[in-house]
Amino acid sequence: MNLIALLAALAADAWSLRLPAWRERVPLAAAAGAAARLPWPADPTARAVLLVLPLPLAVGLAQWLLAGLLGGLASLLLAALVLALALGPGPLWREVDGWLAARACGDEAGAAEAAAALGRDLPQATVADTILVEAVRRLFAPLLWFLVLGPVGAALYRCAWWLALRAPDGTAGAEVREAARRLLWLLDWLPARGTALAYALAGSFDETLAGWRCFARRSADPGRGATEELLVCTGRGALGLVGDDGEVTADPSAEAVRRARDLVRRAVVVWVTAVALLTLGGWIA
Repeated sequence: MNLIALLAALAADAWSLRLPAWRERVPLAAAAGAAARLPWPADPTARAVLLVLPLPLAVGLAQWLLAGLLGGLASLLLAALVLALALGPGPLWREVDGWLAARACGDEAGAAEAAAALGRDLPQATVADTILVEAVRRLFAPLLWFLVLGPVGAALYRCAWWLALRAPDGTAGAEVREAARRLLWLLDWLPARGTALAYALAGSFDETLAGWRCFARRSADPGRGATEELLVCTGRGALGLVGDDGEVTADPSAEAVRRARDLVRRAVVVWVTAVALLTLGGWIA
């Protein structure tokens, strides 16, 4: 059932024009706002967990209530719906194609708007680098936690992401938001490495390993920034952007953006294939 829900959610993410609006209306703000008004607990980490948990708990309760209903169809529909809402916030492919179309037309303002929609939050990031990182936050991390914990896992990841990166200023203080970012880093750690492996299988394997070695040389900080740097280094390696000195290099061209988009698409195929094989082998339901 996980494979069917996964395929349905990916199809909805790729083709639905209304999903981004629905994702913004998921009642995260109401749940977090109610919890934020509570006078306890004082510890920022505990408050962050309290703000993140209401929706995953509600999803878990709904999953329990629907278990066995209609021969399992109700649980399957719930899982596909929750996962579809957990992906995003917007369809990555459509935003990348919008940037490419704007660049092809010479519309720099449109290209800048499309790049902002992609979430360019990396220092000196190119759009190609942003795609390599956003693919984890929009696709692979929700997918992995869905496979591990079911729809509860997908909801948990999206709630942590929302509190860390998108919650309105009045929802939580700076310390609570920083605690949410630490939680998000923990939730990103395993999916980032799984995605780096998928980049290796979907691109140049040897050069992806060279990019990983480059990351190991560059990264002295094991914190949150290292996760993004790992994805950038391995993704650039998979794209063949490795110099003779073994260092990966940036490429701001539209062709690099197109190749990064195609690399992520192939990595999605790698993940779906792996899930299908695990399903057929009886490792996952």
